[in-house]
Amino acid sequence: MNLEEFVIGVTKKIGEIHLQYFKKTITITQKTRYPSDIITNVDKLSEKVLIDWARRECFDGIILTEESGEIKIGENHELKLIVDPLDGSFNFSIGIPSFCVAMF
Repeated sequence: MNLEEFVIGVTKKIGEIHLQYFKKTITITQKTRYPSDIITNVDKLSEKVLIDWARRECFDGIILTEESGEIKIGENHELKLIVDPLDGSFNFSIGIPSFCVAMF
């Protein structure tokens, strides 16, 4: 699987998770003293899907996530994906449809 196929495939899968949980009861944890700085169970699940997908599809590089930090998979440490599997957690948590998978 090439990088483009990997990105499209994992983004679609995470998007399905977002839609499954959107406007449903979720768990919210405050990260800092700022009310909008939160993490949800959907953030954690989305990140787990990303990492599991990367390992299963033999991604070769580094994935940098907001919650877990740097995850090295394989031997290629020159390729780095920066990912927020649920960018817009606060909007998501209050039912505003302005969130996405951010991947650079």
